[in-house]
Amino acid sequence: MFALNGQRQWIGDVAPSTVLYDFLRTSTSYTGTKNGCGEGGCGACSVQIHELDNGSGQLKTRCINACLCPIGSLDGCSVVTVEGLGNAQIGFNAVQERIAGFHGSQCGFCTPGMVVACHTALSIAHSKGESCSATQMEKAFDGNLCRCTGYRPILDACKSLTAGVDVEDLGMHCMDKKMQEHKDISLPKDTVFPAWLIEYNQGKQGDLIKAEALRPNGPTQTWLAPKSLSSLLQEVRAARCGGQSVRLVGGNTGPGVYKDWPVDIDVLIGTTGVKELIGITNREEGLFIGAAVTQSTLIDYLLEAASKPLKQRKHQTNSDKERQGGGASGVYTALAHHLQRIAGNQVRAAATMGGNLVLAKEKALESDVATLLSALQAQVGVTSVDKEDLRWLTVFDLLNDKVVPMGTLGTSHIVTSIHIPAIKPTHFFWSFKVAQRHFNAHAFVNMGMLLDIDQTGSDGHKGLHVQAAHVSFGFNQMKGEKAEWQLQQGEHVEQALQSHKASMDTIGHAVAAVSQDVRPGQVPDAEFLVSAAEGILFEGLASLLHQGLPTDSLLPNFVLEVDSIHDVPPSRGKQVVPNFRRPGGALGEAFGKERALLQASGEAIYTLDQPQSKEGLWACYVASHHPLARFDAVDTSAAMQLPGVVAYISADDIPKGGVNSALGQEPVFAEGLVEWVGQPIGLLVAANRAAAERGAQLVKVNYTFPQELGTPILQISEARKAKAYHKVAPGMDHQSSLKEGQSMEGALKGCQHQIRGGRWTMPSQLHFYMEPQTALAQGDGEGGMEVWSSSQSPHSIMQGTAMVLGLPQSRCTARCRRMGGAFGGKTTRSVVPAAAVAVAANKLKRQVRMSVNRGQDLRMNGGRARIELEYDVGFDDSGNIHALDLRLFLLGGIIMGGSTVDVMSLAGMLDQAYAIPAYQFDIKLCKTNRPPHSAVRAPGKFESPLIMEHIIEHVAARLNLDPVTVRELNFLKAPPTGPEEGTVTMALGSTIPASLYTLPRLWDQLKTEAQYAKRLAQVNEFNKSSVWLKRGISITPCRFKGAMVGPKPALVTLYPDGSVLVTAGGTEMGQGLFTKAKQVALHELSRCLPEAQRPMPAHLVEVADNNTSALPNTGMDAGSTTAEGACESVRLACQQLVQNTLAPTAADLQEEVQNQNSAEATWKAIVKAASNPMAFPNKQLTAYALFDGSRQDKPAGEEKLMYSSFGASCSEVEINMLTGERRVLRADIMLDAGNSLSPAIDAGQAEGGFVYALGMLLQEDVTYDAKGQPEFDSTWNYKIPSAACVPREMIIRMLENSPNKVGIMTSKSTGEPPLLASVSVITAFQAAITAAKQGLRDLQASGLEHGAESAHSNGGTESVREQVLRQLEAPVTVKEVKRVIGDLHLSQLLLAHQQ
Repeated sequence: MFALNGQRQWIGDVAPSTVLYDFLRTSTSYTGTKNGCGEGGCGACSVQIHELDNGSGQLKTRCINACLCPIGSLDGCSVVTVEGLGNAQIGFNAVQERIAGFHGSQCGFCTPGMVVACHTALSIAHSKGESCSATQMEKAFDGNLCRCTGYRPILDACKSLTAGVDVEDLGMHCMDKKMQEHKDISLPKDTVFPAWLIEYNQGKQGDLIKAEALRPNGPTQTWLAPKSLSSLLQEVRAARCGGQSVRLVGGNTGPGVYKDWPVDIDVLIGTTGVKELIGITNREEGLFIGAAVTQSTLIDYLLEAASKPLKQRKHQTNSDKERQGGGASGVYTALAHHLQRIAGNQVRAAATMGGNLVLAKEKALESDVATLLSALQAQVGVTSVDKEDLRWLTVFDLLNDKVVPMGTLGTSHIVTSIHIPAIKPTHFFWSFKVAQRHFNAHAFVNMGMLLDIDQTGSDGHKGLHVQAAHVSFGFNQMKGEKAEWQLQQGEHVEQALQSHKASMDTIGHAVAAVSQDVRPGQVPDAEFLVSAAEGILFEGLASLLHQGLPTDSLLPNFVLEVDSIHDVPPSRGKQVVPNFRRPGGALGEAFGKERALLQASGEAIYTLDQPQSKEGLWACYVASHHPLARFDAVDTSAAMQLPGVVAYISADDIPKGGVNSALGQEPVFAEGLVEWVGQPIGLLVAANRAAAERGAQLVKVNYTFPQELGTPILQISEARKAKAYHKVAPGMDHQSSLKEGQSMEGALKGCQHQIRGGRWTMPSQLHFYMEPQTALAQGDGEGGMEVWSSSQSPHSIMQGTAMVLGLPQSRCTARCRRMGGAFGGKTTRSVVPAAAVAVAANKLKRQVRMSVNRGQDLRMNGGRARIELEYDVGFDDSGNIHALDLRLFLLGGIIMGGSTVDVMSLAGMLDQAYAIPAYQFDIKLCKTNRPPHSAVRAPGKFESPLIMEHIIEHVAARLNLDPVTVRELNFLKAPPTGPEEGTVTMALGSTIPASLYTLPRLWDQLKTEAQYAKRLAQVNEFNKSSVWLKRGISITPCRFKGAMVGPKPALVTLYPDGSVLVTAGGTEMGQGLFTKAKQVALHELSRCLPEAQRPMPAHLVEVADNNTSALPNTGMDAGSTTAEGACESVRLACQQLVQNTLAPTAADLQEEVQNQNSAEATWKAIVKAASNPMAFPNKQLTAYALFDGSRQDKPAGEEKLMYSSFGASCSEVEINMLTGERRVLRADIMLDAGNSLSPAIDAGQAEGGFVYALGMLLQEDVTYDAKGQPEFDSTWNYKIPSAACVPREMIIRMLENSPNKVGIMTSKSTGEPPLLASVSVITAFQAAITAAKQGLRDLQASGLEHGAESAHSNGGTESVREQVLRQLEAPVTVKEVKRVIGDLHLSQLLLAHQQ
């Protein structure tokens, strides 16, 4: 039994292995807890756990992942979900109010998890009588991901509740005084830990919970919760003797990575209640840690022990000199700080120390714990199940199959304890890992080092002497054909250090020895692993010398000045927004997002939150495991034996008259042929999500590989060789500015300088919307079908459903309230799962729902097209570009799909804002055995400035010019002012009104306000004085081409009570469309009120769900302009109501209107009179309008709305040459939003879009192995930016006085332009890496005979700048930074400088 938001919950006949998330969905009405990944990798499922400490009896609070927590482990606990923290009925918690008030919720899918994480951090601090600091608060989110906001508003919202933070020093907010004063986060005692639960815990007897499990073999699955080690061992023996399988369960975080939750295990034994396994004791011999102690518990213990005054510490004296990483305090602190980087807060709160070691052995987990403990000379206590005797093993012995055979842990032997030997005052400890992200990412390589330091050696000479050294490395090593994590003792490094004084010679030989210990074999990143390991070791040894202790020789600056970016300082942001408020209305106001409070309380409804019918079912895909194969049989027999499984659905179940096609492009279900990994073959339908997922895994597909199929095409190079291309529409595949008779070759040859055969690559990127593809279908009872879908196009869902079922479109209804993010991935791609569940619902005559699991979602939906660029460019001495020839090869999927949008957008924006007389491009879209691609936020548009700025940088590098000078020289020139407005003509012929060419003003303003010149000088000075840290700064422009995507309808209805319902022709995915539509309605409808009372109260206007029966033919949301079109149609509808009904009625009631004392009273009086509530309404109360997509400065229908908006950004970055770590220090973003309709929404789009782009530029990539298997299909491998990845300072500026005369209400789009503005990040990294290579060349030349020649020149013909430009490609990962910098020759450098 456990408490859920204070209410009693009996586990009853629910299988104890059921994870809490599934329990909440199937056994309760709570839907606020979301499932973004099912892996513990995103934090959307965060819940708060309160439990009594077994030792002290005090209440402990932690935040965990509901997607991984088995309910059997919750016996006696109290669970609080986001709804339990506050909701619309009982009132909202201060955390929820702050998140909403600071505009910290966009799509809202991650918001409940963010709220819970923040509240837990504050609660834990308060329970200790402490105040949570801003730094602690930021780190509280290391297990939470957000794809929309860029994190800044979330962090500001939560920091506003921490100590010493003034709300006015933070970003934009819309909180009133009352909300600002509300800081109480406390919960009722009956919610936190009710009295009946205390009594239950006090009276608990017995160790056993039994329940029937959903699994193929055996009717029951038993959960045991022993309280003593002897009881645990006895239960394991009993299970074995009874022929039952058994598994020990600690935090159950392993299945998040390995997907191995025990379907067939008979007995599950929880370890977290075993007294001997959950304690930490500090004895004279050292620290003893129970194997079931969580990582968070150990971290807290270490930090508390390290913070005690010396006199309170055992085994140390007041004279002990503590150093960073030295003595007990230093060692404990260093160990805790490293442990804090493992996974995220939620995982660390559940994951056990012993469990981590077991996974390192059984699954080759990339374990930081194993590396740290082995370096500390820790021993692991292993108890025999049969003999009950304890033996102590080194970590290396534990991982050695000859000492502990594989598969015996948990059955024959149990890890019960960990012993860290006593720390001496002379001990110095250093550890670090290099990973894709600072937090919540596994190590590529890690190291732990424990040194015993004496200031007087055995020879009597003073100085630092290493008496003993213990070093461990962790890295991937080839074992057969597979790379596997390896823990390696640094024996050769230890020999180089032990019994030696700390000198250049010692450090040099130690670094040289790394390559003898770190031997990855033929893994792809072998050089990186060795180099990074050398860098980590060098940083550790240099850190030892940083302590100010005497040495017997002077050390060069490149040792003493070693720095690191090992910690992440707090971030800060600022929004500089002009006054966009229109007189007398709501437009231009910084409105809070519509229903943001409901998103923060978990009450906002998403597709999967729709009520489940009594006999409702869940579905899971059965999908292809091969990129190209035939299949002739699908064996579902094992799956159908699983309790709860109902049916297998395939193409055979499509009804007569239906078509197996999603809008005519791809099959809903494969029929005999699969053409990409992840292609849907069928659906496994069951009573609940867990049964459906498990059943799908048991389905066996018989594949064949006939020779005539050939080999799959996976890469651009393979497609080019096979000439496998999709047919691209004329005009999109080629454009040229060349005049008749002119040739590109002639134009190039006529230039003073030419760069021929330039090549560059831009990576792919996946959408990673927080809410996976989700759909729900049920028959309407009369032969029709209703579908709820998380879709950017309910219109397409309706069409696709009708097509696959063979129904008239009028009999199919598609609905969508909101999406948990989309970014282009839910345009056409959402049709496939919606059509699939519709087929299942039609066949089974029951409601069927599916939320595609994250791995399958990533596999089946291709993202941004990877691009390989080839170019020739001609220019003069000044950098003026006269000719440019581009050849682009895009990596498409098996069908054209959304890649069409990439091609179309590239064709329209490649020329950017540069005047190039001779310009042409050719585009080819490669056809490969990859999933159908879909537009990803700013498809093709983002790549356009990337391409142009790369070429600008290359020209500047070739001429050794400042790239800013080259940019400005090539900018488009505005026409001279005159009585009539002129136009600006782009390089490829398109034109814009001169008034919209705001780049020169915007550019100059950004350079001034970002202090570019001053900071450039500061960066150069920094790079002169800093050896291993290098910085770069860059400023780049961009042009965004906005085009209305189809006409947009709207429906506005007035009700007699004065409330208003707006149905807009666009979906809400986090971009604020509903908020803007509401503001427009408020603004326009308020025109019937006296000016002094405008605008009318916002609560009177609601925005309806998207429903194709209520508002059909809404088209598709895309291109960042849907909100504009939807708002214009709302404006037109409201205009009808004002002109035809409200204004005449107000005029008739002139005296009564004037006598009302509030806007609400006036409004209600007008509407009441207009609606004639005592009889039939006799005036128009509903208005329909259709915006046809026309330019606003032309007659309707004359010219389609298209316009260009401009932006720029200035980014400053930093890299660590030793480890490859990198970060963005500051980003200044200047956007032209026209006259913003809703500046808070637009500023949020700017921040979120910029950080979204950072993902592609710095860490996201879509890679396949040689066999065509994806390497990115989990949160373990695919790392979007986390809160620690965002710029440490981010400043958003919007251009003032820049109305869009051709656009909607003079506004401009903001959803995609921020991505284009991010290009300065990669050019800044190019500058930083160039500085690194140049600095390294100088450093090596001063100490090595071969100097820089071998490492940094190319026959003397290519400058370092050009090398970097040629070599550096996004994403700029730690591996990429190290690769481009090249071999540091670190050991040679050190030995060459010894004295």
